[in-house]
Formats: sequence, structure tokens, C-alpha cells
Amino acid sequence: MGDSLADEVTRRRWRPGPLAIAAIGIAVAAVGVFSTWTSVGPVSLNGTQGPSDAWLILIALAFALGCLRSLAHGSWFGVAAIVGVSLVIGWVAIEDWLENREVLDADAGYGLVLVLAASVALAASAVVRGLQLADARRATPFGELRQ
Repeated sequence: MGDSLADEVTRRRWRPGPLAIAAIGIAVAAVGVFSTWTSVGPVSLNGTQGPSDAWLILIALAFALGCLRSLAHGSWFGVAAIVGVSLVIGWVAIEDWLENREVLDADAGYGLVLVLAASVALAASAVVRGLQLADARRATPFGELRQ
């Protein structure tokens, strides 16, 4: 007889790889930009309203979206680009949070937290993919061409 259904499901369990994590991170960051970014009392602003630089995050996310294919194909350019994007969006989000706290005495909204979490997820996905590439390179004998 065959394996039980539980054994089959366990074998075929989906585990997100670096590419899936990066794609999810990009989507979460985009949602975060349009969600509540900062709030002062009853007034709340999303990332595209008020004195925010969230448009830089959207530009960086568009660039990252274009680099996902490079990341999937095992390019070091893709790894470096995703790390760079994660640093840019993390830097912009932290800078906006500190500026809003200092100038407006505002609290960070959940959108800002989503962007920061997405920044960490993007960096982690690029590091994992980079480690996979380094491991594959070590496994390839010197001088052998990869096909």
C-alpha cells in the first residue's frame, strides 16, 4: 500500500525560500507605506502624507521587484541589490520615525512597523540566498564551468 495522507502532506510541505520571503517582504513594505505611518492624537498620516520620505521606499521597492529574478537565478547582483534595498527602506523608515517623534511628538503607526519588519525580512532573504550561493560555489570543483 501507499503512504498515509499525513506522510504525503509532511513530505510535500511548502517551505518558503529566500525568493518567497523577499517577495512577501516587498508586498508587506508596500502595504506599510500606505498604512498608518505616524499619529498625533486623533490625526494619523500614512507614508505618502505629511513630511514623510516614503516615496523613496516605493522607488526602492520597485527596484527590488525588478531584482527578484536575479535573486532567483543565483546572481550576486540580486543578493547585493536586495541587501541595498533593505538598508534604504530601513534607513528611511527609521529616519522618518525619529523626525516625526522629534518634531511632531508623534507615535509610530503600524505601517512604519510593517516597513521595518519588511526591511529585516528582505535583508534576511538576501543573506540566506548569499549563503546558498557561497555553499554551491564551494561544492563546485575549481576550474569546472557551471552550466
